[in-house]
Amino acid sequence: MEEFPLVTCVIISYNRPKLAIESIESALNQDYPNLEVILVNDCSVESYEELERKYEGRVRFLRTEKNSGGCSVPRNTGAAAANGKYIAFLDDDDAWLPEKTKRQVDVLEKYDDVVACSCGHQETVSGLKKLPGEGVLQLSDILMSNKIGPPSKLMIRADLTSRMGFDPELRHAEDWDYYLRVLSDGKIYVIPEVLLMYNTSHHERMTNGFSKMSFEDMDKKLYATRKNRALIGEFNFEMRRVHYYLTGLKARQHKLRHMIAVMHRTSPLAVMRYLYFRAKGEF
Repeated sequence: MEEFPLVTCVIISYNRPKLAIESIESALNQDYPNLEVILVNDCSVESYEELERKYEGRVRFLRTEKNSGGCSVPRNTGAAAANGKYIAFLDDDDAWLPEKTKRQVDVLEKYDDVVACSCGHQETVSGLKKLPGEGVLQLSDILMSNKIGPPSKLMIRADLTSRMGFDPELRHAEDWDYYLRVLSDGKIYVIPEVLLMYNTSHHERMTNGFSKMSFEDMDKKLYATRKNRALIGEFNFEMRRVHYYLTGLKARQHKLRHMIAVMHRTSPLAVMRYLYFRAKGEF
């Protein structure tokens, strides 16, 4: 089917076989005739046998040898097993809209200098639509923050995934770290349309988690930022650092005390700069 190059959908899942049904169905119901679906089970405790029987012959199921504790290993496992010219990632709690695959393939077939394609998304809880401007993103666009969003939006050339993967050492911001390397190789085209339903039901809990963390705990989550410090530069490094320290501020018991502590740990100027960029929607 030369007119429709093969696309591989890599779904990653851990202990959520029932939840994964929606993501699988969203992939199988794409308005695109040449798609293979791989679900990578990250060595779950819960059984996926019923799911495997339900989708036998339509979905290829893989299982990691041991639980990786993150998203990088299962994504890399799926990408390594893919046969497609293009690879698209999907988390088991997200869902593609039917036209996503065709819209992104059209872009990747049209532009030689584009190595991947992203899109807009809609949050499941708030209903808020995140619509990026149409055009291309370059490396300089994401040095401060992840303007691309979750990997469930991304379709990438398979020849690029064969040369790079998600960092298995990262448990946080592994997607941003991956995008930095992808954009070091070429541009990412952004379709300004909602093509993904992004599950945000767990985000409030994540924010509350930050509100209970010590600075030492938050510093551990800054591993991807420290890893890319030389690439992103000191200014962007400091902005990301302040962002982590202030995440969950509304849920903290002693807000003013924490804000003062952040200023001492960074600087009052850094906090003011961060608040300025936050107001502009950079974070």
